[in-house]
Amino acid sequence: MDQPKQVSAKQFALIVFLAAVAIQLFMLPGLVMRVTGRDSYMVMFAVMLLEGVNLFFILAILKRNPDKTCFQILTDCAGKIAARVIAVLFGLFAFFKLMLIIGEIHMFFAEAVFEEFSWNIMVLPLLMILYLAVRKTLRTIGRLAEILVPLVFISGVTMCVLLTPPIEFVKLLPVLEQGPAPVFESLWQFPVWYLDMPFLLIFLGNVKLSKKCVPGSVVTFVLATVMVVVMPLVLYSTHSDIRYLVNYGHNASRLTSHSAEMQEFGRFDIMLYCLWILGIFLHMCITFSALIVSAEYVIGVRGRRRTVNLCALAVVYVLSVTLFMRPDFLYGFFTGPIRLVVVPVPLLLPLFLFICARVKYKPHPSPYHHEIDKRRKKTRHETQKAPSQKG
Repeated sequence: MDQPKQVSAKQFALIVFLAAVAIQLFMLPGLVMRVTGRDSYMVMFAVMLLEGVNLFFILAILKRNPDKTCFQILTDCAGKIAARVIAVLFGLFAFFKLMLIIGEIHMFFAEAVFEEFSWNIMVLPLLMILYLAVRKTLRTIGRLAEILVPLVFISGVTMCVLLTPPIEFVKLLPVLEQGPAPVFESLWQFPVWYLDMPFLLIFLGNVKLSKKCVPGSVVTFVLATVMVVVMPLVLYSTHSDIRYLVNYGHNASRLTSHSAEMQEFGRFDIMLYCLWILGIFLHMCITFSALIVSAEYVIGVRGRRRTVNLCALAVVYVLSVTLFMRPDFLYGFFTGPIRLVVVPVPLLLPLFLFICARVKYKPHPSPYHHEIDKRRKKTRHETQKAPSQKG
C-alpha cells in the first residue's frame, strides 16, 4: 500500500544540494591538504564522483519503486534478522557522523569565534532545535531546505565568482609528484567525513515523484560538485606551501588568513562560514533522522518517536561534552579502526538496495505515469465515441 509522501520532488532536489556541500566545504579540505598537498583537488573530485555514484543508485530506486522505503526493501530481500543487523550498522554510522559534526562545531567556535565559552550550555539549544526539526516527519526537513538553499546557493556562487580569478594553476604543478598514493591515502583515511549521500536513503518511499525529480536532483548535485571542487581549488593553489602548518581544526575559512596572497579575500570567509553553518545544520537534521529511523526499525517501536529522540539526544549530549569535544580524540577515533566497522555498510548500501529492488520488485508506475495513462485512455475513448455519435 502506498504511504503518504512527506517530501516534494523540489524539496528533495534541494536536500541533495545541501547534503553534498555540508562537510566537504569546511573541515575536509584542510584535512585532505595535510596528506595530499597540491593534489588535494583530485581527492575532492573523487569524493564527489563516489557520492554521485551513490546518488545514482538512490535516484534509480526512487524512480523505479517510489513506494518502497529503505527498510522495506531490506526486510523483503534480506530477511528481518539481516535487515536489523544492517540497520544497526547504518544507525551507528549516523550516530558517529552526528558526533563528528557536533565535535567540529565545537572546535570551530572554540578556535575561530570565541576565546572562552561554555560548550555544556551552548550545545543545548543546538540539540533542542535538532529535536524539534525531526520529532515528527521528514516534511520539516523538506521545508527547511526550501528556506536555506537560496541563501546557501547565493553565498556559494558569490564565493566562486570572487575566488576563481586569482587561481594560479601553475602552483598546482607538478601533478602527482609523489604518485597517486597520497590521493588514495586521503580517500582511505577520511571516509567518515565525506560519505553523505547514503543518508538520503531514508527519503525512499517518502518523495512525491514527478518528472522533474531526477533531473532536478542531478542538476543540484552538479552545482554542488562545482562548488566543492572550485573553492578548495583556490585554497590548494595558494596554500600548498603551508600544508605542514595545517592542523586539524584549520577549516576552509581560517586558511584564508594564512596566506599573504589571499588577504584581500580574507573577509569573505564570513560568507563561507554562513554557507557551512546553514548546510551543516540541515545535514545534522538528516543524520539524526537516519539515526532515529534506524533505531525505531531495530527496536520495533512505533508511535514513540519522542521517547527515542530524547534518549538519543541524552546520549549525544553526554558524549559531546566529554569525549568528543577533544580534537585529538575526535581525529584519532574517526581515522582509527572504527571506520572499518561502520563505513562499509553506508558505502555499499545504495548499491545493495538497488540490486535488491531490481530483483525483488517490478517497476511501479509513478504518479505522473498514471496521469499520462488516464489522458491517453480519455483521448482514446473520445476518439472511439466520436464516429458512433456521427452515425
